[in-house]
Amino acid sequence: MQMITSIQLELYGETKFYLVSAKQGDKATRFVEVELMMYGNQFEIPADAVVYANIKKPDKKFCYNECKVENNHVMVELTNQALAAAGTAYCDIEIRRASNSEILSSASFTIEIEESMRDESAILSSNEISALDKKVQSYIDDLLKTKAQVLNTEEAFKIAEAARARAESERINNEYERVQAEKERRAAEVTRQQTLTRYQNVITDTVAAADKANNAAERAENAISTQEQLNDTLERVEAAYADMREMDTGIYHNVDGGTPGSHDTLNCDGGTPFTTDEIKINCGTP
Repeated sequence: MQMITSIQLELYGETKFYLVSAKQGDKATRFVEVELMMYGNQFEIPADAVVYANIKKPDKKFCYNECKVENNHVMVELTNQALAAAGTAYCDIEIRRASNSEILSSASFTIEIEESMRDESAILSSNEISALDKKVQSYIDDLLKTKAQVLNTEEAFKIAEAARARAESERINNEYERVQAEKERRAAEVTRQQTLTRYQNVITDTVAAADKANNAAERAENAISTQEQLNDTLERVEAAYADMREMDTGIYHNVDGGTPGSHDTLNCDGGTPFTTDEIKINCGTP
């Protein structure tokens, strides 16, 4: 049920009249296929461009609707609002860069809208901005997406916060266990030091006792050695004394001097070896 009117429209020039006709109140059935021309040549619509139809209705209200681009042709839908008022409507095509950095508008053309035989009161004319509606809807969609993202982010944050709380709890428990282990280590170290001190004292006492025993043994050995030396000296003195006694016997003779308790010495002169001399004895006075 689509009625498509194809036209060529220069980007520059005067308004083109009577190019399109339509019926008041029609809906979703009237389309205008516009081929944009520039000095007689087809204009190439940029791929990133957005195309709009600006329609000024007979009752001075307007429509600002986004159009589709198919095979480098602009498809303008004459919506129910665009055809709400009978009379002559004016329309031009607007091309915008997606960034709105550039805007290019075509020459205008007229749309003759024949009055409908239906009750005009049933048709209420108003401004229509489908492009704005789409933008608003896109904003709403974006807001809904953002809300969903926020909710997802909030949920993720809650999950992350719960994980962080668990990690913090584990960290606190680990720290407590570390502190307890450190206390136990210090207590064990104190015990070890005390035990080591006791061992060192025992070793010191043992060494001292051993030193005393060694000193006593050394003194005993020295005493034994001294006694042996004394015995040896005594034996040598006794031997010397015996020799002296023997010599005294061979050299000296006691001679009774006559009176009690008196002795005279008998001197024997052997002279030369193997000689015998006369022995003279002075016995003193009787």
